[in-house]
Amino acid sequence: MARIGAARRFVRGERGAMAAEFALILPVLIFMSVGSIGFMMMMSSVSALHFAVEDAARCAAVNKTLCTGAASTQTYAASRYKGPAITGLTFTSTNVACGQKLVGSGTMVFSTGLGSVSTAISATACYPNQS
Repeated sequence: MARIGAARRFVRGERGAMAAEFALILPVLIFMSVGSIGFMMMMSSVSALHFAVEDAARCAAVNKTLCTGAASTQTYAASRYKGPAITGLTFTSTNVACGQKLVGSGTMVFSTGLGSVSTAISATACYPNQS
């Protein structure tokens, strides 16, 4: 009879309920925190890539002494990128109808600890040629 009473008290007891609920919520909270940090890093790299591409296209169209050709424009664009690491970051400079067009692209790799996620990132800018 004493065992039945102890079992009933154990089942009705609430002494570990908060710890059990926290244990259920903790993995979701951790994944959301890590995911939001990764998302913010990706948005930072997109913004930095857009800035570098726009600045290099402007340099190619306006500053003919610094950005003399496609190779120097690509080098200038790479020097202007100040964001998080992007694998395979490449810049392509062309002279088209709209002016000096520059395309930057690469892959952002985000590691979660359980695996990694790769996202292609690219930016395009065209700046009119100055006479």
